[in-house]
Amino acid sequence: MEGQGKPVLSFRVDNSTAQCEPVNNRLCNLPVYVTVHGWAAIAWLSHWLGARRFFLLRLINKRRTQVMKLIAKVVMPLLAVAFCLMAINARAVDLTPYASVKAAYTSIQNKDFDYDKSLNSKLAVGVGADVGKEGVLRAELEYSGTSASYYTYTGTTASGGTNEEASSKTENKTLLLNAYFDIKTGTVFTPYIGAGFGINNSSLETNFISGRYSVPVSIVSGWKPAWDIGAGVGIKVAKTLTLDIGYRYSDLGTFKGRYGLYYDDGTSVARVAEGEAKYALTSHEAVLGVRYTF
Repeated sequence: MEGQGKPVLSFRVDNSTAQCEPVNNRLCNLPVYVTVHGWAAIAWLSHWLGARRFFLLRLINKRRTQVMKLIAKVVMPLLAVAFCLMAINARAVDLTPYASVKAAYTSIQNKDFDYDKSLNSKLAVGVGADVGKEGVLRAELEYSGTSASYYTYTGTTASGGTNEEASSKTENKTLLLNAYFDIKTGTVFTPYIGAGFGINNSSLETNFISGRYSVPVSIVSGWKPAWDIGAGVGIKVAKTLTLDIGYRYSDLGTFKGRYGLYYDDGTSVARVAEGEAKYALTSHEAVLGVRYTF
């Protein structure tokens, strides 16, 4: 590989061993340097987190969404750097394609609704790259469809007065490009961390009723940016088959629409006000799936 002036890096490939040998040995030593100093950093971080675990737990419980976004900002760049290093040394890495199918027990929320839990499916294809004793890097393209609903009704008073009713339904189609790092343990159990970004399309309908007033809202939105982070463990059950158990947090985007406030006087319904509705959708998922390696 050459620049416009002088060669900046060149490679020699020994076909018998499929090893990449840069003339500049600093690149070869980079994974070892990163690994040694990485374990030292992990040990320091574990001690630091242990000393502050009670504070962190309170912070997570109080501001769960903000913490997830902060973690994503850290995990995504690290995985991006790892994949860049893999690309530099791609000629010396064995690439393994795979396909995956997953079932997800999903909880979707926004500021107004905590939707009923639902069972949804995901389909994915990906490729893994063995980077040595440190682990395996995986890139995965995933499509999922999720739907959830919410309904609550408080009834009427003894005199037949005010009732309170709220309902909502959302459907989402999500396409994500995820990056995972599998940590080798020497056993059938392989823990992993991951993060990804992509797009989500959401249709959302809501309806509020309070006495004679109602607020119907219908939002059919285009594609919005989405991202996710997660962790889990792979359990190798056969040579080409891995059971995948994990957790995932997703930000599905923020959607807007207009609503009207209506009043029913018993003989007719009139629109008395209007405004804008905004919904930021997030989800928590418990995922169970299988990966088949080709």
